[in-house]
Amino acid sequence: MYYNQNQWFQLSILIMDSAVSALVFIITGITKPESAAQLINTEAWNEVVLVVILACMASFVISAVHRDFFKRGYLHELNRVFLFTTLVNLLVVMYIYATHNDLKLHVAHLLYFQIGSLVTIYGFHITVKKLYRKYCKGPMGTKLLVIADLENLESTCKNLQQSNMRDRAIGVVILGSGDVDSLKPCGLKQIVPPRNIIDYIVQNPVDEVLLSIDETKYLSQEIQTLRNQIMMSGSVFSLRLWSVGKSESQVLHLSEFGNAYIMSFADRKYSFILVQCKRLMDIVGGFVGSALTVLLSVFLIPAILIESPGPVFFKQKRVGRNGRVFTILKFRSMYRDAEERKAELMNQNKMQGLLFKMDNDPRITKVGKFIRRTSLDEFPQFFNVLKGDMSLVGTRPPTVDEFRQYSCEQKKRLCFRPGITGIWQTSGRNNITDFHDVLEMDLRYIKQWSIYLDVKLILKTVVVALFGKGAV
Repeated sequence: MYYNQNQWFQLSILIMDSAVSALVFIITGITKPESAAQLINTEAWNEVVLVVILACMASFVISAVHRDFFKRGYLHELNRVFLFTTLVNLLVVMYIYATHNDLKLHVAHLLYFQIGSLVTIYGFHITVKKLYRKYCKGPMGTKLLVIADLENLESTCKNLQQSNMRDRAIGVVILGSGDVDSLKPCGLKQIVPPRNIIDYIVQNPVDEVLLSIDETKYLSQEIQTLRNQIMMSGSVFSLRLWSVGKSESQVLHLSEFGNAYIMSFADRKYSFILVQCKRLMDIVGGFVGSALTVLLSVFLIPAILIESPGPVFFKQKRVGRNGRVFTILKFRSMYRDAEERKAELMNQNKMQGLLFKMDNDPRITKVGKFIRRTSLDEFPQFFNVLKGDMSLVGTRPPTVDEFRQYSCEQKKRLCFRPGITGIWQTSGRNNITDFHDVLEMDLRYIKQWSIYLDVKLILKTVVVALFGKGAV
């Protein structure tokens, strides 16, 4: 769960609206040759452009152009942007004539500025909304599962349509039985879990669960057990409010939900800007790592192919944040039939739990032993980092078979993007043979996460890679 996300979004919109307004003001002011010459030879332009930016800040607050941003329709958006641009224009004109600024503005310039800024900012806002909705519906967007009983289903759907949560909703689970078709729940598909609700949440990408039921049902043992299991799985648990006591062990967050409110519970809230800084680190590191991967390919590809002809890269389905499946990339370090031979080697598995590892694995090639010992086989994962499937630092990405055996507590380790490195990888992973120890390390990383911890683990990884400590 993030805090201050809305504030950072509002600041981003303010900066972009101000930049667009200033740019439109300059462009509409230099349409004539004498205006262009004046722009170069006078400081009045610089002064007025600064005033345009300040006017945008004031108008941003007065017009509340940021309020209900994702809830507004096209016409409502146009009205709000028209109010914003009109206020900006009015404040600029008032300043110029009040201070007797040397800039000679024509009525046509002000008219062009009004129309240009209105069209440009309106188009920018519509584009942001469409990109946001596309992101929400894409594989990396936040996935919301709605659970409601029949009595609250209709009102929940109405509130969902009036909130910015509607784009994140993947479906609704309806508690109880009755005539559901007549309610047409939000245009969402009805999800009928094959076994029970918690199994569906554990085995599918679900980032947040919204529960909307009566208070008496919420206090039942069955629902309380479900709530605890959802929290244990790492998904954010949100509850449509009537009246509810404070949780003693989880963070609380109150937000609007149509004409009602919801309260969200999580073990910890993360600063939105710090999470974005982590992603920025991933992008920069991903670019650098991908470039190094291309350079290493010149030497490693021939060596891999000479010893064992076949694909250069090992591709495998892994499970990422909250159950998203992606294809991980590595330089191939095993013979081509490695996966087929795994079953016959299971009795030599030295790991306790869901992991597989053995000493002197006969499936590993000679080149493979070298690139594993030096961690060179991991370099193609920088492409996964760049794509957004993984992070530089995080938890270990499990295989699909391993993930299918997860309990709700074990899924909690996937509430962060998996990483190339982490606490387990830098703690002598070759000497850790119990899956529960790996789980405990991953949960500790999630609980203690900070930018400082990521930097520390990256530096520690470099040392481990150079000396081969704990590498497989």
